[in-house]
Amino acid sequence: MKKRYDRPPLLELTRPSNLDIVNVDDFIYISKDVSNSNLVTTSEGDVLVNAGTLEGGGRHKKEFASYRRGKLPYAIITQGHPDHFGGLADLKEDDTEVIMQANNPEVRDYWSKLGPFYGEGLYRAFLGGQPGTQRDTSSQWGNATEQPTDILFRDEYSFSLGDRDFELHSTPGGETTDSCIVWMPNELVVFTGNLFGPMWVNVPFINTLRGDRIRSVVQYIADVEKVRALKPEILITGHGDPIRGADLLQEKLVHLRDAVQFIHDYTIDGMNAGKDVYTLMRDIQLPDGLELGQGHGKIAWAVRGIFTYYNGWYDRTNLADMYHLPLRAMGRDLIELGGGPDGFVERAGDYVKEGEPLEALHLTDLVLQVEDDHRGALAVRKEALEILLDWSGNENMAETMQLTGAIQSISDKLASES
Repeated sequence: MKKRYDRPPLLELTRPSNLDIVNVDDFIYISKDVSNSNLVTTSEGDVLVNAGTLEGGGRHKKEFASYRRGKLPYAIITQGHPDHFGGLADLKEDDTEVIMQANNPEVRDYWSKLGPFYGEGLYRAFLGGQPGTQRDTSSQWGNATEQPTDILFRDEYSFSLGDRDFELHSTPGGETTDSCIVWMPNELVVFTGNLFGPMWVNVPFINTLRGDRIRSVVQYIADVEKVRALKPEILITGHGDPIRGADLLQEKLVHLRDAVQFIHDYTIDGMNAGKDVYTLMRDIQLPDGLELGQGHGKIAWAVRGIFTYYNGWYDRTNLADMYHLPLRAMGRDLIELGGGPDGFVERAGDYVKEGEPLEALHLTDLVLQVEDDHRGALAVRKEALEILLDWSGNENMAETMQLTGAIQSISDKLASES
């Protein structure tokens, strides 16, 4: 019987089924999206914090209509990803000033230049697509053109509208270097966007599988402290519902800070002790009481991201890595020296039976580089991937989508050749 898997929790946040407005104390209204759009009302008009996706903009405008108090003088975008600014074209008004952190032109530039590359990564991460498949990702992030930014600020920016004050603080340890948070000092409300990623009290995704620049963990920890120092009573992230309670927020922010600091220090200590990145990924365990969710990032991936951030691409053990020929290019030689592909497939099958799918993946990789339609290798590889999916528990969305996409691709190939 084929096992059925639950959807990863992050899918429930990025593809919300309940699209009703969330009313936060009758002056903040949250409209759900891949990343949410937030309306803040004042006695002299309204402020928008993020605009959601291209497809969501019109819906947000309709949902906010009955709560509007006047004009929309300001729209704040907390980071330069399309799921944050995509709906601006529908939501902004003639006199709306768009505010972003000063690094936004740089973020906009590299995302624009790498559009096809990132598009493939997004398709694989969100929809389980396969390498080399470039798809329209508008259903997830939107092919939105970023709207002109009227106000760019470097470290901090403040303004008042009616009876409410707003303070913006740069948080370059977020998902992008143009990340910022929005603090309402009188109401003790902070909008953190995706500073903490899409899931609260989760391992930060230092270097996402979909592709993007590696984040600085040191800066991330500093930004967690920046939010904690504000002593908020309500914290509104880019996804899900608000988190309430000053004491609870302090407790969770300290927990997050200490857990990520542990991962950072563990990696640094291991590097100085001469351990390789794979050993560190395999052996790390968070201490009791510092557990973190792994629905977006994973602890082992954070270790690898930190290791790469400090060390770069050369591991200093394999001289061949300095040159253009990867080990996989020797696959045909290895297969021939090993007496042909069938022996490799048989050994891979033994690994699967012994519950060691990673070894099976490496061996089937070699075979499929030489014979990409080898049915035995495809069948064993599918079994190995199914074990890994079972191990994952469908907790992490990126891992789940990569695995399910690969399993489906193999299933389709086996079916077409039968």
